[in-house]
Amino acid sequence: MSEFMTIFSPVSQYFGKPHICEIMVNGDETVHISHIHDGLMNTGQKMHTEDIRAAIKWVAGKNDINCNDKKPALECSLPNNYRLTAMLPPISEPSFTIRIPLIEHASFNDFINKKSPYSIDMLQKLVQDKYTILIAGATASGKTSFINACLNEIKHERIIKIEDRLELIHTENCVSLLERKDLGITMADLLKLSLSLRPDRIIVGEIRDGNAAWQFINAIRKGHKGSFSTIHAGSCNEALDNLFMMIQDKANHSMDSTIQEWICRLIDVVICLDKRKIMDIKILAKGD
Repeated sequence: MSEFMTIFSPVSQYFGKPHICEIMVNGDETVHISHIHDGLMNTGQKMHTEDIRAAIKWVAGKNDINCNDKKPALECSLPNNYRLTAMLPPISEPSFTIRIPLIEHASFNDFINKKSPYSIDMLQKLVQDKYTILIAGATASGKTSFINACLNEIKHERIIKIEDRLELIHTENCVSLLERKDLGITMADLLKLSLSLRPDRIIVGEIRDGNAAWQFINAIRKGHKGSFSTIHAGSCNEALDNLFMMIQDKANHSMDSTIQEWICRLIDVVICLDKRKIMDIKILAKGD
């Protein structure tokens, strides 16, 4: 058994299990998992506080990062492209969450309720006609899986994928770019680089900050329609507001009206998901 598996032995039984995307160990020693179909579940198991602390310290050491009462939060990579977010006192009792990347070959049918006003044909047309799509939703709402469903509809095009962990499916002519903050390589850097790679479409796993938001809009503005990304938001309108506020945070306030105009002109469709189903679709008309 590897050192990694030994250190995380209280939860290692969930590593690599189908459909498990997160493992959460709380400060009360309880172990929870997130299943992409069944949602959150309490496993009934426990990981002792001293073992939680030891695991966090081990990961910090392997990544040459200090994690202590002066720097009590830790975000870093684990083997197998897993991601760890961990906390120590004084901000929390020892606890962590492990995000497990799932490369899922989803289809649009997975996201449509029986009574939904939206059809597979409609979604296929949005992708095939190269609408630029912003996919909104909360954590575990199915945003990444929906991008994979979109990618399944694209044939004979060159795709540049940009993500912070490998979760998007590979298409026939595809380049994968991986953000590495530990090396000073950001999502915004990769978006700028992608313009030199002859993309037909640029696919961003998630927009999280103003620099990435601006570079995504800039890429579309330079002719790369049909691109898409995800963003954390609870509705279509909130997604547009969040995108605007991210860019506004990095731009001169005198550009506010210009930023709004660009967003509404360059983003064609916003699709909002909840619990892996489409809740709303907003097609932007001129003047929205």
